[in-house]
Amino acid sequence: MPTLRTLAEKNGLYYGAAVGKAFWKDEEYRKLLARECNILVAENCMKWKWTQPERDTFTFEEGDDLVAFAQEHGMKMRGHCGLWHQAVPEWLENAPPDRDTMLAIMEKHISTVFGRYRGKVAAWDVVNEAIDDEDSVFLRKTLWLERVGEDYLDSAFHLAHRAAPDAKLYYNDYSAEGMNAKSGKVYEMVKGMLERGVPVHGVGLQCHFDCRKNLTAEMAQNIARLHALGLEVSITELDFRMELPSDSVKVAEQAQRYREMISLVRQAARTMTLLSPPDYLLAAAGWTLVNSLMEEYVYRWFVLRQLRAVTTDLVAVLGSALVFTAHHVVAVSVYLTPALTVMASLGVFLGGAAWSWLYLRYRSIWPPWISHVLADVAVFVIGWHLLFG
Repeated sequence: MPTLRTLAEKNGLYYGAAVGKAFWKDEEYRKLLARECNILVAENCMKWKWTQPERDTFTFEEGDDLVAFAQEHGMKMRGHCGLWHQAVPEWLENAPPDRDTMLAIMEKHISTVFGRYRGKVAAWDVVNEAIDDEDSVFLRKTLWLERVGEDYLDSAFHLAHRAAPDAKLYYNDYSAEGMNAKSGKVYEMVKGMLERGVPVHGVGLQCHFDCRKNLTAEMAQNIARLHALGLEVSITELDFRMELPSDSVKVAEQAQRYREMISLVRQAARTMTLLSPPDYLLAAAGWTLVNSLMEEYVYRWFVLRQLRAVTTDLVAVLGSALVFTAHHVVAVSVYLTPALTVMASLGVFLGGAAWSWLYLRYRSIWPPWISHVLADVAVFVIGWHLLFG
């Protein structure tokens, strides 16, 4: 029977576990993790209370052990977490409450902890559970909100990106999985962060569920709107609780909930990444070799020539590039924020203008096509790195 790790990797997914005290006590548990998981999450040992129990005194022994184990067994590592209203050391609660002091403490902690695992932790829950459970209240009342202000989340993500520029940076929360008031607040928060240029890359949905309820339809809607912002979505703490004592009916119901969740995750992964890794490579090959050639014939051989017949070469080059760009804006605007859409469109326009100039210069479709292929290859290599690591 294949392992869960094998099945996850076959589907382009990560399957893991929150690792706690058993890791240091039970050899069989460590073997189980190595066999079944391809990603690990630090349950407690990377939280503030464990990493900086006293001000400017950092402890990394357990975190280092987990990271070394993950690297040894070819696993990804997820860090949890940067800022949270729980697991706060006493010294931090009693720190001077002024904004500048708290920001300095935040900077020292994030730069030290995130920086230590730079290049070793693939993703971080930078801020955990900042949204209030009350519909009428937006942010949870925490020491960070009270002493720094609402922009403390922006500051945390900027600091995290500076300390760990290669890591995916997440906001993580519970009860925000379906379409409800809390998930709406999460959506508006991360949307605003993106518009302000804050480096947030994904949302973690904790998914602590009652196995008597099926929320996958609502979750699919919520995930889709987060994907439309260009954000990743991770299921970070999944469990389906049942009312005890258990029986065969309840166990079967629980199993069905897990099947539904896996089905949702597989579909959502395909929606976000469009394709699994093997399919991605096949699509990239087809796109770079065939689609680029078709576009060169349409926008250079046809559109450019028609424009050139009625206007100057410069206007024809710019006009064909503009038409070429409009064709792409429709697609990229679905997945990117307005600011990123503008940036991407500018790149497409410059490329289109360069390829139109090459066509006029050499009176042949092949020089612009070769240049177009090289540009597409670069885009797909970047896409591979962003989607699959």
